[in-house]
Amino acid sequence: DGRPSVGVDVYKERSANLVDLSRAVRAEIGRLEQDPAMRGIGIEVAHDQGQAVTASLLALAEAGAIGLLLSVIVLYAFLRHWPSTLMVSLAIPICFIMTLGFMHFAGITLNIISMMGLLLAVGMLVDNAVVVVESIYQEREKFPDDPERASIVGTGNVAIALSAGTLCHCVVFLPMLFGEKNIISIYLAQLAVTISVSLLASWLVAVSLIPMLS
Repeated sequence: DGRPSVGVDVYKERSANLVDLSRAVRAEIGRLEQDPAMRGIGIEVAHDQGQAVTASLLALAEAGAIGLLLSVIVLYAFLRHWPSTLMVSLAIPICFIMTLGFMHFAGITLNIISMMGLLLAVGMLVDNAVVVVESIYQEREKFPDDPERASIVGTGNVAIALSAGTLCHCVVFLPMLFGEKNIISIYLAQLAVTISVSLLASWLVAVSLIPMLS
C-alpha cells in the first residue's frame, strides 16, 4: 500500500509437514504481534499454502461423509433390513481405521492423494460385506434354528470368490508400485497403497467380523 515493508518467505524442508509448519509460523506471528518492540508494525500474511491444503482436505472429508451417508441409504434400499444394513455399514469405518493405521506405520501422510484413495474405496468396501451377508441369510432360510452353522456355511460358500475378486482389484495397482518411477507414479503409488489396503481390510472384515455379527 505504498508503505515501506519487508517480505519474508518461509519454505518447508522436504521431510516437513506443510500444515504443521503453517500452524507453527502463525503461532510465532501471534507472539511477535504481542512483542512491545513490534508496536506500530503490522504483520500481514500474503499467502499460506497450509490453509489451502487444510481447506482441500476438509472439502474431501465432507464429500466422503456425504458419500458414506448415501451408501448407507442405497444399501437399505436394496437390503430392506436394518440389521444387515448396519452390519455392512460398520465395515466402512473399521476398514478406514485399519487403513489409517497402516498408513501411519508405512509413513504415508494423510494428503489429498491418499484421501482420494480412501474416498474411491468407500463404494468398494461394502461389496465383500454385502456378498457375505446375502450368502449367510440364504443359509439362514435353510437352517433357521442354527445361525452359527448358517454363518459358517454361508461365508465358506463365497470365501474363495471374495478372495479372488479382492486380489484382482489389488493386482491392478501393482504396476504403480513396482513400475518405472517418475513424478506421477510416485504420487499414484499412495493412491494404490490406500485402495489396496482398504480392500484387503474389507476382505478380512467380511470373512471374520460379518459372520460373527450375523
